[in-house]
Amino acid sequence: VKLGKQVVSWGESTFIINGINVINPVDLPAFRAPGSEIKDALLPVNMLYGSLGLTDNVGVEAFVQLEYDKTRIDDCGTFFSSNDYVADGCGPVYVANDKSDSANQQSGLTIDREGDKLPPDTDQYGVAVRWYVPELNDTEFGFYHIRYHSRFPNVSGKSGLAQNDFSNAAYQTEYAQDIKLYGISFNTTTPGGVSLSGEYSFKEDAPIQFNSQDLLFGAIGNEYSPVFQNRVPDVNGDGFVTDADAQASGFYGTDQQGFDRYNISQLQFTGISFIDQTMGASRLAIVGEIGATYVHDLPDVDEMRYGRYDQAGFGLTPDYLGAGALNVCSALNPYGTCDKEGYTTDFSWGYRVRASLVYNDVAAGVNLTPTLSFAHDVDGYAPGPGANFIEGRQTVGLSLTADYLNKYQAKVGYTTYYGNSRFNPLHDRDNATVSVSYSF
Repeated sequence: VKLGKQVVSWGESTFIINGINVINPVDLPAFRAPGSEIKDALLPVNMLYGSLGLTDNVGVEAFVQLEYDKTRIDDCGTFFSSNDYVADGCGPVYVANDKSDSANQQSGLTIDREGDKLPPDTDQYGVAVRWYVPELNDTEFGFYHIRYHSRFPNVSGKSGLAQNDFSNAAYQTEYAQDIKLYGISFNTTTPGGVSLSGEYSFKEDAPIQFNSQDLLFGAIGNEYSPVFQNRVPDVNGDGFVTDADAQASGFYGTDQQGFDRYNISQLQFTGISFIDQTMGASRLAIVGEIGATYVHDLPDVDEMRYGRYDQAGFGLTPDYLGAGALNVCSALNPYGTCDKEGYTTDFSWGYRVRASLVYNDVAAGVNLTPTLSFAHDVDGYAPGPGANFIEGRQTVGLSLTADYLNKYQAKVGYTTYYGNSRFNPLHDRDNATVSVSYSF
């Protein structure tokens, strides 16, 4: 039994997030820092944790979290940030991209930020049962149930007092409460010595963020926003929601939740293999992981739209009553992305591979480890926030680590991002890193 700030990791994932391992929030800036490790990114939180062996082959674990903490995302204006309004202390939203910040303020084209809407510290707990089966080549199975609050921020808003009126419009980050997760996992070793593991998770009532442009324009009564069309009652009953419907239903000046809830399944498998005495190295280590995400009952993009890179702008909507959707989209979006691409899809998948060679004693007490990493999002757009997959996105990382006497370490690396530049926010963020560390 342990009580206090701690990290509890469940599941079998190595690279792909949003699976079973949702207990602790993550410090993303710390994870991106040169020389960082996964342990540096997991934020300990106050909880009561215990484990008990029921038999020689069956054990149970449980935890109750005593506080809520959120994932720390990249600050606005920093290298990896993809927006300037969600992180702590950031905002407001400037509506006119062709005007300076001061011009937006003078014209009243700003949407101010209100206080974050945080969940309570209570109602977060989980139970895991582990079953070891020696007859199946020493396979271990895990069964999980977790109830938790979202670690990632969604953006919700308050509508203006009238159509195209920004004076009362506002937004806030909101963290969805009471998500229920059910999962199963396994890990084993093949007769050839390859470690295999996998997990399946089912999240009930998980939040998926509305497209930010649809939320923004819906809040000020733009009749072509799917958020406006789906959240305002069709009082007139003519199949097209208008400003008159919004006024009659009392839509203006009210809080608007920025996400819907869906059930989400995620399946992933991981393989780890070691090959000794190859390519002049003492050992070659290869880790591969493949995963897929499925959103149950996600509506067609013509009905409701989720996700998509903010800078892609307003997308093409159905031509409601022949009213000229393309003209509306073109007026709001000068970036050449007046289409229906890039939004969250019901199915998405991708894979990750990392290979490292270990060269021991290349000089007195010096070990060298070159590493190659590759990530490929093959198909579909995963739900956000914290989306795993953006179709066509690829990442290549190269690094070289020098270790001296197992105490001193120096590492240089280079990472390049490419593929799907229209909807990949990191497509222009290639970077080189250097780090030096000392272990004691």
